[in-house]
Amino acid sequence: MGDTSLSALVTCISLFVMLPLLLSLTSPAVSSTAGGGPMAPAIDELQERINNSGFHYRVASNWITALPPDEIQELMGYRPPRPPADISALPRNVAYRYVDTGTGTASTSVHRAGAVPSVRTSLPSSYDAMALGYVTPVRNQGSCGSCWIFAAIADLESDVSIVEGSNQSDFSEQEAGDCNIWNHFCNGGDSLMSTNYLTKWGAANESCHPYQGSETTCQNCSILWNVDNWRRITGSNGESQIEEIKTAILNYGPVYSTIYAGDSGFLAYDSGVYEYWGTEEPNHAIQIIGWDDSLEHSRGSGAWLIKNSWGTSWGAHGPYPGCAWVAYGAANIGDYTSAITSYIDDTDMVLYYYDEYGWMGYCCGYGTNTAWGAVRFVPAESGQLQAVDFWAVDAGMQYEIRIFDNISESGSGYTFSDQLGYQSGTTEESGYYSVNLSTPITVVKGNDFIIQVKFTTTSGYEYPIPIDYLTPGHEYYSDWQPTASGESYVSGNGVTFTKLSIDGSLTDIGIRGRIRESPEECRGDCYAYTNCTGSILATNVSCYECMNPNALGGESWCSTHEGGMCFNDCPACCDGIDNDGDSLIDYPNDGGCSCCVDYTETEDSAVPCIPEESSLLLLSTGLMMLCLFLVVIEWKRG
Repeated sequence: MGDTSLSALVTCISLFVMLPLLLSLTSPAVSSTAGGGPMAPAIDELQERINNSGFHYRVASNWITALPPDEIQELMGYRPPRPPADISALPRNVAYRYVDTGTGTASTSVHRAGAVPSVRTSLPSSYDAMALGYVTPVRNQGSCGSCWIFAAIADLESDVSIVEGSNQSDFSEQEAGDCNIWNHFCNGGDSLMSTNYLTKWGAANESCHPYQGSETTCQNCSILWNVDNWRRITGSNGESQIEEIKTAILNYGPVYSTIYAGDSGFLAYDSGVYEYWGTEEPNHAIQIIGWDDSLEHSRGSGAWLIKNSWGTSWGAHGPYPGCAWVAYGAANIGDYTSAITSYIDDTDMVLYYYDEYGWMGYCCGYGTNTAWGAVRFVPAESGQLQAVDFWAVDAGMQYEIRIFDNISESGSGYTFSDQLGYQSGTTEESGYYSVNLSTPITVVKGNDFIIQVKFTTTSGYEYPIPIDYLTPGHEYYSDWQPTASGESYVSGNGVTFTKLSIDGSLTDIGIRGRIRESPEECRGDCYAYTNCTGSILATNVSCYECMNPNALGGESWCSTHEGGMCFNDCPACCDGIDNDGDSLIDYPNDGGCSCCVDYTETEDSAVPCIPEESSLLLLSTGLMMLCLFLVVIEWKRG
C-alpha cells in the first residue's frame, strides 16, 4: 500500500474514532441523565403501579424523568384549538368552533407530488412506515415545547421520503419556529400554525439553521419544499376514529397527531404497549407511523406505532429507539390528526395572500350554507395564475372559483366583471387546498385581478368562509395582532359584495393565488403575428405581457409554440434576433431564456425545442469526463 493510500486510511480511522465526540458537540442542549436523576428512585414504584393496573408496558429513567416538574410541563407544547370563553361575544356573522368534522373520507384524486400515488382501500392488520423507509430518524426537541413544529416537519419529511425515495431529509425545525408569524416556538402551538407557515414559505435544510432548543433569529434560509395541500383527518374525537386514521396513513403517509403526555408512565416509557385511560385533552404532538391490531392491552388489542421527538433514550427498548406502541384510544391519541398531502418545489411560483395568520375563524352567515368570498390582488410581476388556494372549513364542501379582471364600486357595494376563468369541485376533508386551474390565467404586472370563490357546505354549517380573525385576548393567541389588506370582499348573493369588516375593523379571507412569474431576463419584442411578422406591438416586454391582449391595447399577440415544443410549455415571445445566424428568427426558452431552435424549424421538422448550448459548455463537459476517466485509471494502477 502506498504512502498516499496509508495516509487516507489513517485519516478515515481517526474520523471514526472522533465521531462520538463530534456528535456530542452538535447535539441539541438537553439534559441527559438516563441512568439517574430525581425520578430514578421512583421508577420501581411506578413500574409496580403500572403492573397493578393490569398494564404490561415497561418504564425506565431517561433525561425527561430527571427534569423538574415545571420543565416537564413546558416540554409538552401542543395547544388544542378551542373557542373563546364567551362565544356569544363574537360579532354577527362570525364563528369560532372546535374543528370536529373530520370524517376520514378517503381522497379520490391524485395530488401533485402527493405522498402516495394511489388511493388505498383495504386496511391491513399491521403497517410499519419505519420499516418501509418512510420515516426519518428520531429528533430531540430538548427542553422546549416545540413538539408542534417537530410533528409537522416529520410529516413533511415522510412525504418527501415516500415521493423522492429517500429517508435522509432533515428539515430545520428551528427555522420553522423562528420565522413563523406566531411567535410561540417553545411556548406551544398547533397544526394550523405550522401548516400556515409551510404553505406560505416551506421547509429549509437543517444545516442552514441547526436546532438550538430556544428562540433565536430567522435566517431566511432557502426553501426546499413548499406545502400546497393539507388535510384535517380528525377533530377532538380522533381517539375513536381508528379506521379513518389508518386510511389517511395509507393514502397520505405517516400523519401528524396528538396525545396526552402528562402521565408519568408516558414520560418514563421504555417498551411494551403504553396505556393511560384518563380524559385529559392532548398536550403533545407526535407522528403516527403505523399500527398493529394484534398487540394486546388491558382493554383488548391494537396499538398505534408513534414517532416521538424526545430523542432515542426515551422508548429505548420499544419498537424503535425514540418510538412507542400506544393502545388504540389511550391518552386521547388520535385527536386533531392531520396530514400534508402534497408539496411543490417550483421556485418560479409566487403565493399571493393576505391572511397572514392563516385559518383562524369562520364567516359569514347569511341564513344559508352558501356564501361568496373574494380577494383582489395586484401582481408585482407578469406571469400566469396557475392555482387558487383556500382553507376548506368543512368536509365535502362544494366550491366554484371565478377569476375576474375588473372591479367596480357603487353605492350598494362592489361588483366584478370581465370573467377570465372558472373551475369547480368538492373537497374531501377540511383543510388547505391548492386547486390547479385547467386553463392558467395570464396576469400582467400592476394590472389587478380578483379571485372569487363560492363556498357551499354540505353539512349545513352556515359559516363557510375561512377568515384570518379571532377575538383579541384569546387564551392561546393573546399575542395575535389584527392585520388587514382591505382587499377581501363577501356576499350573500354572489352579485354585490362588501368589504369584510368585523367590529369595525377590516379582516382578510383565506383565499390565495399561485402565480408563475415570467423571469425578468426573458424579454423581447412582441409582434402582431405569431410568426414574428407584422408591426411590433411592444418592445422589451415579458412573454406573458406579449401574450395578453389587454396589456397591448387589445391587438393580436404572440402565442405558445405549437405542439408544446418548449420545455415548460411557457408562452414564447419573438425576440426579433437571429441568434444562430441561419436567417431565421429564434424564439427564447422561458425556463432559462436560452434560445431554442427556430420556431419554423421545429414546426416543419417536428423536432423538440432544444437549447442551443454553447460549444464552450460542451467542451468543458467533455474535459471533465476525460479527467474523471484518467483519475480512475491512475487509481487502478496504484
